[in-house]
Order: sequence, then structure tokens, then C-alpha cells
Amino acid sequence: MKKYIYLIALLLVGCANTKKINKESTSHNPLEGTWILKNILMGDALDVSCGFVNEGKVREMTITFSSDKVDSKFKLYGNSSVNDFFGSYSLLNYNDTIHSGKLLIHPLAATKMASFDSSWMACENRYLSNLEKMEEFIVLNNRLQLIHSVKIVPNPNSSSVEFYQTILYFDKK
Repeated sequence: MKKYIYLIALLLVGCANTKKINKESTSHNPLEGTWILKNILMGDALDVSCGFVNEGKVREMTITFSSDKVDSKFKLYGNSSVNDFFGSYSLLNYNDTIHSGKLLIHPLAATKMASFDSSWMACENRYLSNLEKMEEFIVLNNRLQLIHSVKIVPNPNSSSVEFYQTILYFDKK
């Protein structure tokens, strides 16, 4: 019986640390600020943001999460190397203890300038596409991870489940 009481107490403590983000509250927004994309993890391959070194040819890829709101959604904007983009996001929850939470990035819009190098345009399209899929985040020590996980069942007759993750790694500007 004691085990069950302890288990219930632990669950209550864990749930108490997870906060639903009130749409009217902006007292603490862990995402707020400008972040510079440093690396991308796709499955088991970690790479620089575009798969090749920028060497100063185009602007760094960034994202700025604002606490300003439009229609109860927070604003975001950034640079996708060649073009600028903008949109909105919602914070769904955040756990102060483990510095992680869930978010929803709403469809993004971008300027439509062309690049002298088509590989930068392909990279930019990949970045924007990945951003819109992100659903989880971790913020710790001026570093941000935006995470998208896809559940994979390798064998329909097996109970094993694997996850394929895309993770965008950012440093605070």
C-alpha cells in the first residue's frame, strides 16, 4: 500500500511541475530570444545546418521567438539564409524542472528572393519545412533543441517501436 501512495505522490509532484501555458500569460517564455541554427540531426546523422560550410556567403539561419502576440499566438520570425520568414507559434506546455515543453509552429510565410546558388535554396526549403514540423523543445544553458519525432514500427508482428528524430540545434544569439 505504501508503494502506491509514494507512486501517486511522485506523479502529483511531476504533474505539478508541468505548466499549461496560459494564452494570456507571458510571464516566462523559455523560447524568447534569437537563436542561431548550428546543427541538424536527422535520424542518426549529425550535420551542419546545410550539409556544407556557409563560409559567409549568406546570412546565418536564425529564429526569433517573441512574446508579442497576434490573435492569442506568439510571433516568430527569422532568417532562412537567403530569405526572411515570419509566422506564429503556441506554447502548449513547459516543465521548469527538465527545461522542456511542447509547442506548435503555425504555417510560416517567407520572402521570395532567389540565390545565386540553388543548394542554398534547397537548404532554406528544408529548414522551413523542418521548422513547421517541430513539436517539442529543450532549452538549457543558452542552447535550444527543437525536436520532431516520428514513431516507426519496423515489424508489424513485433511490439518493438523505434523513433526517427529530426532535431534542430541552436545557440542563443
